[in-house]
Amino acid sequence: MKWILENMQKTLGEITISIGGKNGIGAGIGAVFALINCFFGYRMMRFWIGTVGFFVGIWGGYTGSQYFLDNQALCAVIGIGAGVLMTFVAFRIYLAGVFLICGLFGFILFSNIGNLWFSEYETIVIIISALMGIGIGVAGVILSRPAIILTTAISGGMMASQIIFGIFGIEHAAAMTIVGVILSVLGIFWQFYNTRG
Repeated sequence: MKWILENMQKTLGEITISIGGKNGIGAGIGAVFALINCFFGYRMMRFWIGTVGFFVGIWGGYTGSQYFLDNQALCAVIGIGAGVLMTFVAFRIYLAGVFLICGLFGFILFSNIGNLWFSEYETIVIIISALMGIGIGVAGVILSRPAIILTTAISGGMMASQIIFGIFGIEHAAAMTIVGVILSVLGIFWQFYNTRG
């Protein structure tokens, strides 16, 4: 599990740095997407389901094919094919997509908070984050609207706070958490208000 998280973080970090650096365009795009997720996550659920399905498929297909093939180009083609397939599956099986997106956002949220406050217990943080992600994914299937709103608002708010603080080079865990909580609460109220009925 640990190598999966490290691999995903490394890949995302390389993509961000290649686009514009930790404090550049990539970070700005990340902050915008996090804020959109925070305030419009429920309305954009199908988009997020397709996007997450696509990237999970690419990552799984590419990483899995590397065990059997020594050709990077072929592995990339397999990864893209798996991404397209997972996008289709996520759209067709909506509840599976809801489970996937809520579970992933929950995992990212708890792993980010855990690493922010308890970085010395990395393995325990990953295990707890995975369990919480599964629980949130199940809750998302059972209680679709409130679970999706809570998951997207909180994960988006906390991620936006971390990215924005990173852009300005501020390393203050308490302030980062407070700003993330404020954004999350505003996002929750905004989403519930705008999806009534």
